[in-house]
Amino acid sequence: MINESIDRLSIKHPITNDFLSKKDKNLIENFFKNVYLIDPDEISENPVIHPEFVRIASDKETYSKPNYLKNTFQGKKWSRYITLNGNEYRAAKNNVRAKYAFRDYTNVNLTNDKAPNRLYGYTVAHIFGGADNPLLFSAGFNLALILDGFVKFNEQHLNPQIYWALTSATYLLNRNLLENPQNLYEMFEIPFEDKILSPLFPKIVNNKIKKDKFKIKFQKVDPFPFWFDVKVIKKCVANYKITKIRPKI
Repeated sequence: MINESIDRLSIKHPITNDFLSKKDKNLIENFFKNVYLIDPDEISENPVIHPEFVRIASDKETYSKPNYLKNTFQGKKWSRYITLNGNEYRAAKNNVRAKYAFRDYTNVNLTNDKAPNRLYGYTVAHIFGGADNPLLFSAGFNLALILDGFVKFNEQHLNPQIYWALTSATYLLNRNLLENPQNLYEMFEIPFEDKILSPLFPKIVNNKIKKDKFKIKFQKVDPFPFWFDVKVIKKCVANYKITKIRPKI
């Protein structure tokens, strides 16, 4: 049920300072009913599951024989590698490796069709994008489980207020990690890339979202003020449990 006091909540748009409408507030709260983040305690123990992976959809500049990585991963032969900024990575063509990372953090089965607990109808999405960044491809703070019908919250189908709330949620839950992201790059020996890991809102110019080569440009803003809890998933022996946490500013 939507918070009965939602009419009395005054939330300012982070750019225009106009107050969000009741419709906007309802839309944001309803979106989070179909979103699951990873429990921050799980992430703090291991911020990035597989820092040797990046998503590279094209075969361009990839090669099949690694220069220094083992040619097997978890007992299976890996076939695509790429060198970026002097470092070698395994190149994944899609987001399946991100689904495996989500499983490793939570025990949620998103890939094994033979198991009876296979979860259908949900997709693992990258909150800040950056799947071609080895830090962000399998980072727990960058992964959200979202109902398929709601997953296109970003890129061409971006809803700016929802994206602001989503980036705020993961930032507030994992603030100790994200306040200085350079420490993460150093921890996993990954060349630093200046990617803003904070509450984000698209840059607006002449009432239009600013883009650079079809990619939306974002800016750091103050966190979204949550009046409701968000769902998080935590490992529980061989299963998992879902709890709720209020992201606090």
